[in-house]
Amino acid sequence: QKRYWNLVSQLITFLLVIFWSIPTALVGALISVDSLKAKLPFLDKLIDNNPWMVGILQQISPLLLVLMVNVIAPLVFKILSRLEGHVSESKLGASLLSKLAIFQLVQTFFIASVSGSVFQALTEILDKPSVAATLLGETIPGQATFYMMVLTIQTGIGPTLEILRLTPALFDFLHRHFAPSLTNRERRSRWYFLTPASMPGTFDPIGQSTSLFLTFLLVLVFAPLAPLIGLFTVFYFLTVEIVSRRQVLFVYDPTHSSGGVFWPILYYFSVIALIISQLSLVGVLGVKKYPQASFIAMITIITLLANQYVTRAYPEMSKYLPLKQCIEVDNERGEHLLFPYSQLTDDQNTATIFGPYVQPALTQKEPIFPVEDDSN
Repeated sequence: QKRYWNLVSQLITFLLVIFWSIPTALVGALISVDSLKAKLPFLDKLIDNNPWMVGILQQISPLLLVLMVNVIAPLVFKILSRLEGHVSESKLGASLLSKLAIFQLVQTFFIASVSGSVFQALTEILDKPSVAATLLGETIPGQATFYMMVLTIQTGIGPTLEILRLTPALFDFLHRHFAPSLTNRERRSRWYFLTPASMPGTFDPIGQSTSLFLTFLLVLVFAPLAPLIGLFTVFYFLTVEIVSRRQVLFVYDPTHSSGGVFWPILYYFSVIALIISQLSLVGVLGVKKYPQASFIAMITIITLLANQYVTRAYPEMSKYLPLKQCIEVDNERGEHLLFPYSQLTDDQNTATIFGPYVQPALTQKEPIFPVEDDSN
């Protein structure tokens, strides 16, 4: 059953990643200025009397699209990740992070860069894979302004919602009015998905990690073409760092998890971002017929070789304890043996060597014994 739901989740994820641009395009068409003027006659007259409103409505459209991606997509992919039946929250978070990173890579970057036509882009790349670099080189230079606006909106929305905690405030309001509140325990407990303000929960780095990955990808791709995007990126990273540090230290509950399970995933996607940025630069220089494109292509090959070395050297070392450290652990444990290994017979176990297990907390003080009363 777990394999079945895993296959179903991967299939639905693939379809959502590829065809998400269809509902996004529909929403974009519905909230465009011309569409709003056609559907709302009073708005047409209002815009004619106040031309300055056109610019505001044009800025609201991408804002709503970014909200659609950042709010709806994580909820959908989280449901799919839960259906896969992961045994721990860390594995669930790793699966969700992979889905969201792929989604951001394909939809927010690739599909938007090739003028939003997913079918045309896939057809061209499948017919001739070598055209991918040229396709990126032709379309990416004109997208720098759009992605600067995306970074500006992302900087304004994400940290602002996090510092104001509007969603927890809404949940607290609903909890106080609809959840059972006969006792103090009920008033301080979760009720379905509603939580009181006294339960902030733990910090969730998954959604923020995907936004950071997208920002990292954008600055790698567009920095050689539009250096101004570096200022937007620095401001975004600085804002996120200040807000996240403040929330983790003063708002969220402490947790034992440090998010280490996410680092291998972020590493692989960072390598993908490097390769995409290098191929994009090769495409741009190739379209302009500059000889420097061949040198950038050599850098791409070096990146692939370095990634191959890292994936062969470090994952196995992190999965299995090196032999040298195993020997050091054995030698350290051997100093506390009751008698050497050589004296251990077949019918004796490790408890015979090390003695009965005692919790560390019990070894800090002398044990307490009952006081005998001699008067009786």
